[in-house]
Amino acid sequence: MFPYNKLHRLLVFIPVALLLLSCGEEPPPELTPEPVSPEDTAFVSIPGGTFVTSLGDTVEIPGFQMLKYEVTNRLYLDLAERAGVGLPPDPGFPGLEHYLYERGEYPVVNVSPEEAFETATVMGCRLPTLAEWEYAASLGLTITASRGLSIYPWGILDPVDAMNPANHLYRDSWEERDGDGYPWTAPVGSYPLTDHGIADLAGNVAEMVTIPGDPVHFAVCGGSYTSTSEELLIDHHSWIYAGDRARHIGMRFVRAVPGGS
Repeated sequence: MFPYNKLHRLLVFIPVALLLLSCGEEPPPELTPEPVSPEDTAFVSIPGGTFVTSLGDTVEIPGFQMLKYEVTNRLYLDLAERAGVGLPPDPGFPGLEHYLYERGEYPVVNVSPEEAFETATVMGCRLPTLAEWEYAASLGLTITASRGLSIYPWGILDPVDAMNPANHLYRDSWEERDGDGYPWTAPVGSYPLTDHGIADLAGNVAEMVTIPGDPVHFAVCGGSYTSTSEELLIDHHSWIYAGDRARHIGMRFVRAVPGGS
């Protein structure tokens, strides 16, 4: 099995054929987008604190708010229209045709970091930093010197042993990938929340995050429906470029605490 290591030792590029997709999805005839649900814009407050990242850096994390769910198709359609951003191409999931329009409660995919930035700005948000994402994913967990952040957002148990708390590559097998309930993406919130009340920080779609001071590279965290159990670990990351897109990568927004200093 490929030896997945810490971020500074890992550089995974998703095949160009998967990443670099062309024209956006056309709306089906006589079909309008689903209205945005209040759940789509629900935020969870993350308290500030001192944190040691997977890179070994000790950082101070100011309090912030993070979307409870990954950005949904219906929320993205609304934000993209308001931002004047083109729509992503259909991922082509069998049985999930017209994914953007007919699966409003599913996580959006095939969005580039550049497009994510533009749409996040519409609602006064941004992408989380790598440190913020790891911090939120590890809240309430016991971090030991021996394991560090080589744990899951629910703890140390393998996802199968933990009763499948994430949409992933069940038993690390493509043929058995629907053993946790879904062969492709799942509606957001289909799996248990973390102890801090956040959904799908592992699995479903991987989430792009920023690296402060680096406008070119973006880390991808949390793993997806295509991920082995090892790829769901908090300290597992891969890289994409600002213009890349893929059908297993989505996003989650963060914002400053309203009224905060």
